[in-house]
Amino acid sequence: MADQSLSPRREADFSCSGFDPLTNLSDLVQHIPTEFPYQPPRKGPVEPMKRKRAALTAWLLIFYSSQHARSAEITIPTVYEAGHFFAVPVTAQGQTLRFVVDTGGGGGAGLMLITPEAAEKIYAPTYRCDDIATGRMIMKWPEFTDAAGLPHPPLQTPCNAMALVVPIKTGRFVEDGIIGGGYLPQFRAWHFNYPDRRLSVEDADWKIPYGKTVIPLGFPKNAQGIHTGPFPSVEMQVDGHTIAMLLDTGATAMQTAAGLKATGAPQMHGQGTTSYITTSVMNAWHKMHPDWPVVVNGDSLMPARLIEVPQIKFGPYPISHVWFTERPDGNFGMHGVGQYMDREIQGALGANVLSHFDMVIDYRHDCLVLLSKPI
Repeated sequence: MADQSLSPRREADFSCSGFDPLTNLSDLVQHIPTEFPYQPPRKGPVEPMKRKRAALTAWLLIFYSSQHARSAEITIPTVYEAGHFFAVPVTAQGQTLRFVVDTGGGGGAGLMLITPEAAEKIYAPTYRCDDIATGRMIMKWPEFTDAAGLPHPPLQTPCNAMALVVPIKTGRFVEDGIIGGGYLPQFRAWHFNYPDRRLSVEDADWKIPYGKTVIPLGFPKNAQGIHTGPFPSVEMQVDGHTIAMLLDTGATAMQTAAGLKATGAPQMHGQGTTSYITTSVMNAWHKMHPDWPVVVNGDSLMPARLIEVPQIKFGPYPISHVWFTERPDGNFGMHGVGQYMDREIQGALGANVLSHFDMVIDYRHDCLVLLSKPI
């Protein structure tokens, strides 16, 4: 079976606005002896006791600092293709599933999405689960191999289901399903290590390492401060203006020949990553900066223009030559994904920006932690 050993979720004693101290470290340092047991004299100069104590103290500080920031994690079996993570768990019978990992993707009630074809491929029966919605079809957890499984959510899901069964197959990008807004927020934190092409789930004891860049994320909440929507908003700056965006690891480009020639973006199987911007914002950019390159028919996922922004600012870091793909305003308005957001957004920030970082999405404390400077 898949690893089900994740600890129950609990809140830590800190927020994204600050970091917790190294617990008990001061007590530990106070108990480092000032004198050491007698040892026979050595040839050459003898290091003073104070210097030994300082060296030991420094070593303990380094050791306990590293231990404090470290936590157990569950590595997700993935393949990485042109900026996208695809989870590829393997059933005990040897069948491999393929889910795009998409922070802007669908799901609900702690569940990922799976296609009817994928459920049939692994011989998994589907059931009706009225606990979610009348007549809603679900698939329960299959048996996965120990080496290539997926963790069960810490809290029980309706009907003990793994996925909602939805006809969403759209070629190779959504081949078997989506790990998205239903499943991802059930865990405390997800580690997207883009430079090493590695995806993992941090355990309940994970804490923000000291000194790392922390960027606030926005989620809709009720009066008790509980998330009422799964999609994170994040800010970027363009031309001195702050713009709220969906944080979207699944934002996809299917660039035309003209688009590829202009952007030089990596693609695999005709797909790559991008960021989206609304038509109204793109028009405003183009009017103010007619020298910014525009490709009229740059994407074939849906006919759209591309625009290159010379530089955006993400957190404290400038990112140069970022291409955005046009999307209708309605896609991100109150009749689109905007209805599930904490505020008005103007597009989606995708992996053409995010892949510059080793980063952790901390759903418990509403923040994005950048573990590295941009590459």
